[in-house]
Amino acid sequence: MSEAQFPIVLTPLVVDEHQAAQMLGISTRTLWDYRKSGEIPVIRLGRLVRFAVDDLRKFIESKRVGMVSDCGPGE
Repeated sequence: MSEAQFPIVLTPLVVDEHQAAQMLGISTRTLWDYRKSGEIPVIRLGRLVRFAVDDLRKFIESKRVGMVSDCGPGE
């Protein structure tokens, strides 16, 4: 008997601006604004600009807000 062969699924380490914007659910213009302000770092590979998937995850986590109570004023 031989071991079952499973395909290896590779998760990309970096993505381009269109992929990054799509992952975040924002426009490429908004992504550019975050990039310009330094909120989302970039990786330069020669002339190519790429975004680390880990940096995108950290950005999303930094935007997370706490739970708001369901009770309104006076309840």
